Amino acid sequence: MSATADKFIEWVDTLPSTWGAKRLGSLASVKARLGWKGLKAEEYVDAGYIFLSTPNLKGDEIDFENVNYITKARYDESPEIMLRVGDVLMVKDGATLGIVALVKNLPAPATLNGSTAVIRTTGECDSRFLCHWLRSKGVQQLIEKMKGGMGVPHLFQSDLRRFPVALPSLTEQRRIAGYLDEATGKVDRLVALRRRQMELLREQRAALIQQAVTRGLNPNAPLKDSGLTWLGQIPKHWEVKKLRHLVRVGNGSTPSRTNAEYWTNGKYPWLNSSVVNQDVVSEADQFVTELALSECHLPKVQPESLLVGLTGEGRTRGMCALLKFEATINQHLAYVTITKGILPRYLQLLFTGIYSVLRAIGDGEGSTKGALTCEDLKQLKIPLPSISEQQAILEHLHAQTTNVDKTIAAYSRQIELLTEYRAALIHECVTGQLAV
Repeated sequence: MSATADKFIEWVDTLPSTWGAKRLGSLASVKARLGWKGLKAEEYVDAGYIFLSTPNLKGDEIDFENVNYITKARYDESPEIMLRVGDVLMVKDGATLGIVALVKNLPAPATLNGSTAVIRTTGECDSRFLCHWLRSKGVQQLIEKMKGGMGVPHLFQSDLRRFPVALPSLTEQRRIAGYLDEATGKVDRLVALRRRQMELLREQRAALIQQAVTRGLNPNAPLKDSGLTWLGQIPKHWEVKKLRHLVRVGNGSTPSRTNAEYWTNGKYPWLNSSVVNQDVVSEADQFVTELALSECHLPKVQPESLLVGLTGEGRTRGMCALLKFEATINQHLAYVTITKGILPRYLQLLFTGIYSVLRAIGDGEGSTKGALTCEDLKQLKIPLPSISEQQAILEHLHAQTTNVDKTIAAYSRQIELLTEYRAALIHECVTGQLAV
């Protein structure tokens, strides 16, 4: 082993004696285009030259299908980022900063927006090896340290050029890259399988819940028309009520981050919309002061209230969590505090069962498209059995979904372990700790 890595690559103590190390800028060109001279979405065309953006970079694969297109004139403006097979792409702006993808094929001429850098290797460095190196744990930790910007994570091209790269011979680089392509491919296929299995289990769980909260447990119960097009028939002895007659609904705000008096030494829990990805919310990681509570119109949401995601094109909008402690919330969440007639856990499962309905309401035309509102929730009509029947449905669903939930949790843990194994394998191979 040699001391080549000492200080030059801070996360590697030593490299194999035959290896070297260089800056990325001496092994590859790093190009990106800022601004695109004010390119606007109105300039996109139905057919033309592929214009990739960060959502098209999906790790080992690049999505060339769901893309925007630009004219030849726009494409010709930047020959330095016209993509070639073998280019390494790295996201340098935004929430997905650090994602790396390799251009394995080009179905048509393509370029990309200013949020991603094109890294084109010289003959001294194999692009597949470099791709694995840039994904390695040490480089990703370096990115976390280096990123700056005013609220939006950002890396400059000069930052990327300074990245250290461990450098075995070209033959060994290719051998390592081939081994990692095969090994990580197996891991990725298993992860994809587990995710698909989890998705199917969640669909099964949702179907069980939807059936129980819209039809009850007795398949022979007399039915009646609910009067709701999305619902159809319900048990004859059930009621249909507007949610506003059963709950209080409201939302919160985000105190200005520039006012330290709203946040410094804050003691009161403040929650954002990410909490709806949990089933039960039992703790907070951000806190505001009493001054923020009084000046920023923040509600004090009581335990056993539901939190519903109001905005977002992802899964968040329409998702629901049960709050277990007093807290306040931001403007992208609604609180639903029950006043009578329905059990909190039952209402949560009802929202889970009618998730697609909530999404459809949020997709409505007009200024609220892509968002639910508190008024939408208040006006929502729901099927309502008695409290005793709600309790029976809860007990039935608990028995039916417990094993499903355990299997989902087990698969989720497997994915975590596989992801950790994948990261460790890449690190050991590209730093020479594991001989390939």
